[in-house]
Amino acid sequence: MPHYVLSHRRAGKRHDHEHRAARAAMADALDRHVDRIADDIRTHEPHHDTSRHVARFAADHADVAAVEWHPELICEPLIRHRIRARHAPETGRALAHEIVVPLRTGTDRCLVVHVVDEDGLPVADVDVFAYFGSATDRVQAATRTDADGLARLDHDPDRPLLELAVAPPSRWWPQVVDHRAGTELDVRLVRLPPSENGLGWWHREAGLVAMDPDRGRGIAIGVVDSGLGHHPALAHANNLGAFLDGAHRPDGGDDRGHGTHVAGAIGARPTADTDYAGLAPGARLDCFRVFGPDGSAHQADIARALDVLVHDRGCHLINLSLGTVSRSELVSDALLDAVQSGTLVICAAGNTAGPVEYPAALEEAVAVTALGRLDQAPAGTLSAHRIPSETRLRADPVFIANFSCHGDAIDVAGPGVGIISTVPGGGWAAYGGTSMAAPQVTGALAGLLAEDADYRALPADATRTTRAGQVLIDHSRDLGIDRAYQGHGHLRRS
Repeated sequence: MPHYVLSHRRAGKRHDHEHRAARAAMADALDRHVDRIADDIRTHEPHHDTSRHVARFAADHADVAAVEWHPELICEPLIRHRIRARHAPETGRALAHEIVVPLRTGTDRCLVVHVVDEDGLPVADVDVFAYFGSATDRVQAATRTDADGLARLDHDPDRPLLELAVAPPSRWWPQVVDHRAGTELDVRLVRLPPSENGLGWWHREAGLVAMDPDRGRGIAIGVVDSGLGHHPALAHANNLGAFLDGAHRPDGGDDRGHGTHVAGAIGARPTADTDYAGLAPGARLDCFRVFGPDGSAHQADIARALDVLVHDRGCHLINLSLGTVSRSELVSDALLDAVQSGTLVICAAGNTAGPVEYPAALEEAVAVTALGRLDQAPAGTLSAHRIPSETRLRADPVFIANFSCHGDAIDVAGPGVGIISTVPGGGWAAYGGTSMAAPQVTGALAGLLAEDADYRALPADATRTTRAGQVLIDHSRDLGIDRAYQGHGHLRRS
């Protein structure tokens, strides 16, 4: 039975009585329609009577279509959003249910991968991703190294190994190995470099020459992602818990690492000389988890998180490093409401090298594509693997990453290849994706807005959002690459 999401509209309403009327329509629909046609109803009323109320339920399509929903309401199929392409090895850890191997068929063959560090010692708990078959008929497998640094992958000998990627949880570069013959493979990891007084190449691309702990002070930034894990450099960040199927959980955690990495890219405050700073370490960081155990999120939880960050927390900027191919009217309403309330929402464009995904493709969003640098990744690393074959996507020394989604919706490009940032447990990892590019733009823009007296004097309404968008455009440097790939260019401090 298909699942649906129901909520009331918030955008365009300026008075409390308008919000209460929409909430009343929602309550009436739950009583008169949803209780009658639906199973597995999950709803959680927010803490005050003007906040967004959402519900998720299962029902037959015909029953939902037969209801004459109030015009103040949005009822649409549940839409799954993800933080990365499935099994992508450089944007967070594989979840437990993803640690699988292809089904055995015919005469089996076992590929043994031995992973060691730079001193030749075995490394445990490393994600190993393998791709078997052909470009048009691929089978993906994922496993993890044991205490001896060994990972075993059984596969059909009729499906040759196309590519193998090794992704440590922290400390070392993710690597890619093109190995088409043999049954054993040794992989020696390459350690990540320390920062240069808190900075990486992405700071220099943003025009920053020194670590400033106050950069971004006075700007409040929301992050809606896989959560916030423990890290000393993020001790100042506010963990607002999780919205999962409508219910709020006080401590969200982060089992994927993605949200912690995004938060650190924006606002990490180094606790050691070798640590990397965020681009706006002085900003306030508010973090929500919306991704469940299956690694996906739906629009009801995303909309609720946005509602709290905009109206209760008063965020100036919100980072959404997530996406889907389907447009959600509910998320569109939430973004329009944010724009009208003074909040600019910055979104990852997507990593499929195809059309821009949602919500980045929405007019109200800032869509961010990913940049890399030719001289910033060792050979054999996944980051070095992201250089496009098309010279038109290069502007020496930077390039548009070969996974980046593109199209007329792209607004700006941000560093998104080999970005070293925080991961749960106190470590540092190099991730890549438009998910990493969006927080680079968010952090860089926060630093500019903190110094803009005109912006800071504006009320929390659409004029403030418009000003933030204009600052972003004014500080974007044209790279000479097609607008469908770079938008206005790379955001950079003058």
